Amino acid sequence: MNRNIFEQYYQKYDKWYDEKKFVYLSELQLLKKVLSHVEGLSLEIGVGSGRFASELNIRYGLEPAFNAIKVASSRGVISISGVGESLPFKDNSFDLILSLTVFEFVNDLDTVLNEIRRVLVGNGILLVSIIDADSFLGKIYKSSRESIFYSKANIFSASELLNILNSSKFEVVEIYQTLFKKLEKIEESQNYKKGFGEGGYVVFKAVTKK
Repeated sequence: MNRNIFEQYYQKYDKWYDEKKFVYLSELQLLKKVLSHVEGLSLEIGVGSGRFASELNIRYGLEPAFNAIKVASSRGVISISGVGESLPFKDNSFDLILSLTVFEFVNDLDTVLNEIRRVLVGNGILLVSIIDADSFLGKIYKSSRESIFYSKANIFSASELLNILNSSKFEVVEIYQTLFKKLEKIEESQNYKKGFGEGGYVVFKAVTKK
């Protein structure tokens, strides 16, 4: 992950969620639905400013950008400096791990997934969200090289990530999608539906196969 970008522009990153309030609320509503019956010790990899972790009652956060860590900590998330390729935790430490629009920025996804499996308990849950490369939103992000954050991101399609997870000893048990309009036209929280192929924001819930 390019820590310098998120280190330098952490305030811009965090402010985006205020400017796109209903985009944020749409994503948050979907994540709350998927996590409604999930319990246990939790970690968000790439916690950023803690926007999601603080609202989803995620206890721990891992983040390489020090300035973002300060903000996440102020929101009540126990935040630690580190990267997904080398998780500073013991084996079988967590029941739940989240990684929300972060896989696009990691340097070695295979290593990250191996590390996640290592620190998850048996049948632990991994929750991943992406901007689907095949969606209208993904195509905008892929073609827009002016974005500070996404200009060098590796944007996956939902079908690609599904194959990656299933081949990495995870079993995907639920997939949901939301954001069906251009972001500037979203003026209220959007609903969600199962599957992928229509919405720009896709969430995968997977369990470990150990």
